[in-house]
Amino acid sequence: MEYAVGQVARYDVNTENVLDTLTASTAVYGMVNDPINNQLYTTTTDFFSTGELFTMSYTGTLTSVGAVGPNPGKIDLDIRGIQAVGEVNPSVFALAPNPACEMIAVTFGTVPTGNVRVVDPSGRVVSETNINGARRFHVDISALAPGQYTVLAAGSAQRFAKL
Repeated sequence: MEYAVGQVARYDVNTENVLDTLTASTAVYGMVNDPINNQLYTTTTDFFSTGELFTMSYTGTLTSVGAVGPNPGKIDLDIRGIQAVGEVNPSVFALAPNPACEMIAVTFGTVPTGNVRVVDPSGRVVSETNINGARRFHVDISALAPGQYTVLAAGSAQRFAKL
């Protein structure tokens, strides 16, 4: 947070200079770096009734905003428990649309078996559907909070954004 500017700035520790200010940033109360997804999570608060959580890329592009309580000063990001999903093979299945609001279509290149799982950034399964050999079906994501999710199916993984 650049002093007296009220926005997040990038700082070069070698030259001890501010490089630039991230355009989507606001005066933040808490901030954490997510090196897995290359995102910054920042919070704001009015110290009385409400706050907001902002997710942005390292270039300052705002990717999501969500409401939080009035005391969002401490942000913890535990990456120790995230399950590995292996190498992504996009030819196994395709997702559309991406980003999505209410539904995503999952289309397989071959007849699949098993389940399709949607997991949140912490690795928690938020949706699971049995494939039953269907090469194309829809997954309802309307109840999910906005953010980044991963679809795991047929030994592969693909990310999508829920708006």
